[in-house]
Amino acid sequence: MKFFRHITSATRDEDKQNAVIMGRATWRSIPKRFRPLARRLNAVLSTKDPATVRAQDSIPDDVPIFSSLEAAIRSLSVASAAAVATGALHAATGASSGADTGADDAASKSLPMPPTKGFSGSLAVPLETIHITGGSSAYAEAINSELCDLIVVT
Repeated sequence: MKFFRHITSATRDEDKQNAVIMGRATWRSIPKRFRPLARRLNAVLSTKDPATVRAQDSIPDDVPIFSSLEAAIRSLSVASAAAVATGALHAATGASSGADTGADDAASKSLPMPPTKGFSGSLAVPLETIHITGGSSAYAEAINSELCDLIVVT
């Protein structure tokens, strides 16, 4: 689990975060005390009604639910690009991006998450890498799409 945590949470740019996209069964397989996975934007895939899924599987409001892997990747990618543009504006005006928590190392930073009413299409912090963390349907969709460029077996 240490290798998985490192691969999915470490970033080269301390002002960015990674995302983990997983199916509902994978979400449920994570012990409650570890959900959502820390220092990563978590997203869940489900073809069922998001409100029902959120209630049944104890998914917090700040964890977006998407109907497909492609929708998740495209939405998060667009939102990340917008966060980069916003961050560039903050840098140009001298305003803080809000990513600095005062922690001594980048790996221990707790980065801001999307707004609490689900995914609004915006991110407080841009994404560096999007990881697909299971289950089998999510893996199959990733492998069979043009959106997957690297497979890491943990």
